[in-house]
Amino acid sequence: MKYVGKAIGTLTLLLIMQACSKEDVKIPISELSGIQISMAEKIRSTVLSSDPDKDFATVMLIHNDAATSIANKELESGRSSRMQKVAREVILDLKKENEEIEQLLKGHQIGLAVPQFKEQVLLNIERTEKSANAQIGTGDIDRDFANFMILQNEGAMENFRLQALFGTSLPLKNFGAGIIEKRRQQNQYLKSWLLGSQNPD
Repeated sequence: MKYVGKAIGTLTLLLIMQACSKEDVKIPISELSGIQISMAEKIRSTVLSSDPDKDFATVMLIHNDAATSIANKELESGRSSRMQKVAREVILDLKKENEEIEQLLKGHQIGLAVPQFKEQVLLNIERTEKSANAQIGTGDIDRDFANFMILQNEGAMENFRLQALFGTSLPLKNFGAGIIEKRRQQNQYLKSWLLGSQNPD
C-alpha cells in the first residue's frame, strides 16, 4: 500500500510538472505583430508596376509568406490540437494558392497602369499594420495565432477584392472568389473557437 501511495504521488508530480512546462511555452505578441509589420514594410518597399494583376501577385506572395510564418509559430509552440490543425492547413493551402496565382499569370500581358490599385493596396496594408500594433497579446500562442490569422485573412480577402475591382485577368478573378469564400469560412471557425477556447480541445 505504501508503494502504491508513492507511485500515485510520483505520477501526480509528473503531471503537474508537465502542465507547468506546457504553460511556460509562450510566444511574445511582438513576434507575431513583428511578422505582420515586416510584411507591411516589405510590400511598401517593393516596386509595383501599377498593373493590378501583376502587382496583386507580388503582394500576395509576400502576404502569404507572412501568414505561413505565423502558422509555423503555432506549430512550434501551440497546444490546441484544433489550432495546430488550422496551422497545417494554412501552410498547405497558401503553398497551393501561390502556385495557382503564378500559374494563372503565366504569359500575362501587362495592361494599362491603374495607380488606384496600388493606392488601395497600400491603404489595406496600413490598416493591417495598425490592427497588428493594436493587438493585446494574451501570452497564449493559440489564441494569438487565431487573432492574427483573422487579420491576415481579412487583409488577403481585401487584396482579392481589389484585384477583382481593378484587374483584367478573369481566371484570377474567378479563383479569387473561391479563395475569399474559403478564408471567410476559416475566419468564422477561428472566431467561433476563440469564443469557446476555454473548453479543452
